[in-house]
Amino acid sequence: MLKAGGVGKNTLNLARKFIEAGHEVDLYLTKKEGDYLPQIPPKVNIYEGNGSALKSIFSFACFLRKTKPDAVISARDYLNITSFFSILLARTKTPQIATIRTSTKTDSNNRKQLFKLILKWLTTIIYPHIDQIVAVSTPVADDLAQYIGLSREKIKVIYNPVVTDTMIEKSRGASALTQEHPTFFSKPYFISIGRLSEEKDYITLLTAFKKINHNERYNLLILGDGEDRDKLTKYIETNDMNTSVLMPGFVSNPYPYLLKAAALISSSKWEGLPTVIIEALALGVNVIATDCPGGSSEILNNGEYGWLTPPGDATAMSQSIIKYIASPKEKSILINRSHDFTDTLSANKYIELIAKR
Repeated sequence: MLKAGGVGKNTLNLARKFIEAGHEVDLYLTKKEGDYLPQIPPKVNIYEGNGSALKSIFSFACFLRKTKPDAVISARDYLNITSFFSILLARTKTPQIATIRTSTKTDSNNRKQLFKLILKWLTTIIYPHIDQIVAVSTPVADDLAQYIGLSREKIKVIYNPVVTDTMIEKSRGASALTQEHPTFFSKPYFISIGRLSEEKDYITLLTAFKKINHNERYNLLILGDGEDRDKLTKYIETNDMNTSVLMPGFVSNPYPYLLKAAALISSSKWEGLPTVIIEALALGVNVIATDCPGGSSEILNNGEYGWLTPPGDATAMSQSIIKYIASPKEKSILINRSHDFTDTLSANKYIELIAKR
């Protein structure tokens, strides 16, 4: 599936660059659905499994035996594991590059106990036998090595292919929400983009925003959808924030709103290499982010390119917002930092890795 989020977006960015470099790309989805389906490049060959990772093990093995690709790049822990079994069943010499997109330990701790135990047991046994493991940031690589006792030398760090010419182009596009909510956009606004779920911790963001917005000088735009929508809506209504907070849901092109925002605020409890923080830097937008497990601190170089605040601490976050208002960082400095996360740089590193196999 290609759900909204960094994994789907970055998968398509990699696919585009592989095609531009003259390579054929097959995209194997357990289920052909998701917000990013319309954005799949035309030259990508799409294949569909049997609805879930587990049910698709045998059909993916058949696919591998038939197509014999130069490499399999898998994403997410459970897909890394099922892909490993599919390659074994296929009896091919196809090398696997398993990518780790988020903090394994923190992500695992927020799952049901039985699933957590099974997943840790499987990753501990299987990951040492995978041809190459790629983490999207240094903290994610360190976390995985420590969590399952894997040699750190086994894990290579390749940043996600976030900054693209298409993204920059899209930021100059039309912004329908501005016309639908003219009063809201008449004020400067902060923005947050991501799934409305526990790990994004939007309650902390809303609490921090309320603390700094007594005179209602600013508004807050939250783009995304998810299982926490009802909880967040209730909080907004209870705290009389309806006129200053807008949650329109998933927006296929968030970049015009990001470009014009006062700053991006990321309130996550854990991350991998948060795409939206890099996108904000690429557009010269200031960033306030939690110093959570994952790559936020690495992107912002421990606060050089933004403001870092402890996860779950609304008071500290509100203070960071005030510091930004008092002294924002220069746009050119932020844009220069984003050059370390381009799609070309990332794709070339994957191509080099595959060539060595």
